Amino acid sequence: FFGFGRFYSSGATLLALLDRLEPSGIDVAERLLEGDTPAQLLAQHVGSLGDIDAVVAAARAEHDPDSRFAAASAVLSELAAGETTGFGGADLPGETTSGSFEVSEDQIACLEDHGLDLSADNITIPDDITSACLQS
Repeated sequence: FFGFGRFYSSGATLLALLDRLEPSGIDVAERLLEGDTPAQLLAQHVGSLGDIDAVVAAARAEHDPDSRFAAASAVLSELAAGETTGFGGADLPGETTSGSFEVSEDQIACLEDHGLDLSADNITIPDDITSACLQS
């Protein structure tokens, strides 16, 4: 789920689709550098094909005539919605925190007592040490 989430949120899926569609009249790389998002570029391309509802209906009729993909999409969407992400859902192991945050001297001493090298750029703190040292 996290791998898909990163791929999706980065716009990579939309860029891959744009690459496959080969939109004429849109220099994708240049437009991205100018600040357009992959979603904006795809919407512009699809909008240029005519009525969006008609385009979607034609694509479904050609590529999913028995609605198997639509049904699978509904099931997978429901599964993804039930995933816990650490962002509004239950916290998952391996959650990453970056940026500034405060840690007390006692917490630092506890981490060092557990053998963590706090001079590294990235620190992985096992769950048991997190519980012992960082829970308030």
